[in-house]
Amino acid sequence: MTRKKPNSFYLTETVIVNKPVNNVFNFILKDLQTCYTKIAKGHEKFKVKNAEKISEGKFIECSETIKNVKVSHRYEVKKVIKNKHIYFCTELPNNPTKVLMQFGKKIVENVSGSHVYYDFKDINSKQTQMTVTIVIQLPNLLNKIMGTITGSKKLFSNHLIEETNGLKREIESAS
Repeated sequence: MTRKKPNSFYLTETVIVNKPVNNVFNFILKDLQTCYTKIAKGHEKFKVKNAEKISEGKFIECSETIKNVKVSHRYEVKKVIKNKHIYFCTELPNNPTKVLMQFGKKIVENVSGSHVYYDFKDINSKQTQMTVTIVIQLPNLLNKIMGTITGSKKLFSNHLIEETNGLKREIESAS
């Protein structure tokens, strides 16, 4: 499955986590929903529906506010490969991410597809390379251009850096 989507922002961040790959992978599956609000400003909710951990076919309710942008996701977990890969997404047009942007007193509603990939690489018995990639698929080219001009791409890129490093901190502090 290609990660290239039309009219998209492709954002990625890689960190080295000082824990074995199995610990990092299992933390994402089981503990991301308990630490989500701690890993970045504006994180409000991350809950796997009807399950205790992320698994294929499950849905994740997620919401966050990043400066003037409120985002609500209903992710579907598409792929989980032990110690290698986790992928969940919202998709246009049937299961979109809902986006509310506030500009002064004006609120602009929009939708997007949000594709989230976690990739894990075992460096050695004590370290894991974790790459988080988010592909934000916009409805059309005009939305992509406007998102670049208004700074939305940079906003989400900076948020991904904060989020990934916050997640690294939480994983490393877990026993």
